[in-house]
Amino acid sequence: MPALPPSILEPLWVQFAALLRTRQVHHPLGCHRPRVPDRVVFDKLIQILVCGCGYRRIADPTCSATTLRRRRDEWITLGLAERLSCHTAQAASKAPIMSSEEASPFSVP
Repeated sequence: MPALPPSILEPLWVQFAALLRTRQVHHPLGCHRPRVPDRVVFDKLIQILVCGCGYRRIADPTCSATTLRRRRDEWITLGLAERLSCHTAQAASKAPIMSSEEASPFSVP
């Protein structure tokens, strides 16, 4: 379940992706694991920002907690983390709030 509705998450990604520089990684031996896509890391960092949980809690087989931290640090040095945090806070405040009955799949009618 996404932390923000797609109607809010997609415009955030478009704004953020425009700020990212393109990476051309060509290892001469071609033996390294491929880089985790920026979109996967972006979605997981949004979950961390919105939900306030730790990196290990969000990590899964598609992206490790170490990758999340490294990419976060990379984006901080580029000055993108502050923008992402501000945009996410603004988007989360505009997201519709669900009632407890709508939010819980275990509610009894």
